[in-house]
Amino acid sequence: FVDDITLSGRKAPLIIEDVIKVIQRYGLSVSNSKKKIMRSNDAQQVTGLLVNKKPNVSRSYVEKLRKDIIVTGQNGFISEQERLSIEGRVKFISRVNPNHSNRLQRLIDNILPIVIGNVRDLKKFEYRDCRCAKRHRLKR
Repeated sequence: FVDDITLSGRKAPLIIEDVIKVIQRYGLSVSNSKKKIMRSNDAQQVTGLLVNKKPNVSRSYVEKLRKDIIVTGQNGFISEQERLSIEGRVKFISRVNPNHSNRLQRLIDNILPIVIGNVRDLKKFEYRDCRCAKRHRLKR
């Protein structure tokens, strides 16, 4: 089973048809709609990573995750599973860009309280927003 093949280099556009013929010789098919030729001056994205000069995650992916963290934190609490899911996305980023992941992990630690057990059994916490981008829980 082959899902993605990436060819890189100046001669890649010249050999792509030869590679397709070899794949077809083994009885496999290639979808022309999925075939892309990306120039060096374009954003080259392969399996979710930008691969132009060095592997990286897109700015839009990092921004979306940052917004997801903030919106999730506005609920006042999250389940352990939700937090693990968000932290998994941050760990994906850490494999290619530790600087982005460090900032996101600090954001998680500052605004995402963790709840072990059933979230429905808890009362919603009250928070106040602050200029420091943290959400401070109000004491009762």
